[in-house]
Amino acid sequence: MTEARDQEKRKAAEEEWRARKNEAFKAINEELKKMANTHILVATLIATITFTAGFTMPGGYNSNKGSNRGMPLLLREATFKVFVIANTIAVTCSTSSVFLHVIAPVYYVVAAHEDENEDEEHKPGKLYFMAFLLILIAVAAMIVAFITGSFAVLAHSLGLAISVCLISCISFVIYFMELIKLKFFEVIFEFIYEGIFKPIFEGIFERILKPIYKGISEPIHDLCNMFSNR
Repeated sequence: MTEARDQEKRKAAEEEWRARKNEAFKAINEELKKMANTHILVATLIATITFTAGFTMPGGYNSNKGSNRGMPLLLREATFKVFVIANTIAVTCSTSSVFLHVIAPVYYVVAAHEDENEDEEHKPGKLYFMAFLLILIAVAAMIVAFITGSFAVLAHSLGLAISVCLISCISFVIYFMELIKLKFFEVIFEFIYEGIFKPIFEGIFERILKPIYKGISEPIHDLCNMFSNR
């Protein structure tokens, strides 16, 4: 009787714990979905702006007849090259963020069919966080593209070009201060370690170091046993 009651109590406690976990999980998911709606809008806007900037090059195109017709006039300028690279990074990160926002809800469907699979339950949250990180990179790259593009066009008016660059850099100060308040960099380091380095190190240990250790330690252990028996 006592064992049956204990089992019932454990079962009831386990069901209560699962119910609380599901409620908390649903609440977090609702908040994630609300944030995701805003983030996907921002990512789409950045992708649109940077994609357009990629075809409306600062300084315009060469319209003269010849082999260089249609080429950007500022092609050989260092600042223009940085503009192209930064703009490409912004486009890539923003479109990747949009994709992650689109694919993340699929894991909710998978988790609904696999109740015990916790990895699938937490996957959307990880994807949303990765998408948010890509948006931050895209925003930073877009500002760099604006600074370098403006500098390339205003190179003959150095004072104005420097003024534009300094004013634009204020945004980086604001971003940095707000991210420090949110302890964002600590979260980033933990996310990178848990998601990238830890699996790599564990894989290296399991596949390379552990077999080597066994291959060295087992003969030594056998030798020790042999001498101890003598």
